[in-house]
Amino acid sequence: MATEFYLWKWADNDLPGSPTQIIAQLASGDLPAALQPFLVRQVYPRLSKVLDRCRSELSEIFVAPLETVTGAARFIRLRHPLRAPDWLPNQLLWAVWDAELTVVNATSNRLIGLPKRNVVELPAGRQLVDIHPADIPGLLQQLAHSSGLAALTCYDCAGNMFQVWAHHRRYAVEWQVLPVRDFNLHRIWVAGRQVETQRRTRFGTVAGGLDLYSRELLELGEVYHLWKSFLAGGQRPPTYHWRDVTRQVQHLDQPPRHRQPHPPSVLPAVRCFGPN
Repeated sequence: MATEFYLWKWADNDLPGSPTQIIAQLASGDLPAALQPFLVRQVYPRLSKVLDRCRSELSEIFVAPLETVTGAARFIRLRHPLRAPDWLPNQLLWAVWDAELTVVNATSNRLIGLPKRNVVELPAGRQLVDIHPADIPGLLQQLAHSSGLAALTCYDCAGNMFQVWAHHRRYAVEWQVLPVRDFNLHRIWVAGRQVETQRRTRFGTVAGGLDLYSRELLELGEVYHLWKSFLAGGQRPPTYHWRDVTRQVQHLDQPPRHRQPHPPSVLPAVRCFGPN
């Protein structure tokens, strides 16, 4: 099956950005209100390096020009006649990162880059785009019924991350901040109650779990309010204790996180923003 990728730039407004609807509007020749044009020269140097690796395999490299602005485009569409190589999505994201474009796999209807508002990574590679606080209770209930240690990961339009883990109807929350979209500055915290007494505990199983403290085992209502604060774009609520675990999340005995791309100084070779 052929694979199509779209590259575009989100507009600086609060309008929703469903990839399916955006692609349908682009196909009709419109520039959706959720998008804005971009200068091709801003993305060309890096994108050309990536495309050189598979230019002979691509059946189409199409740039949709914006006739009113010289050198501007509405979107870029890439078509691979077969299943695209696994490395291509992440390297496309690397290519457009500094130009603040996003990447969409139109064939699998997957947002690979940053969302317009937010995106939630669900089990089995599914996604929900632009959720609202009213969606949170249902998502948490589904997570609670998962077998074993399970997680939902939510990214906002700046690359910040809210991740909630569940095991036997108990929850843990991680909050990642990505200042100025710079991966060298990212930090991850675990949320905990403001209590003095605490003990170490294993959340999950010995073979696959999180090393936490007892105050970091949260109730559903607490997770709801934290997630709601994240969607609102606010700071980490000061009513909770926040433990910095940035260095610990790479330990071999910790389950894998949905990792972000590497800093743009190198071509990323790892998964980013969930499965592609």
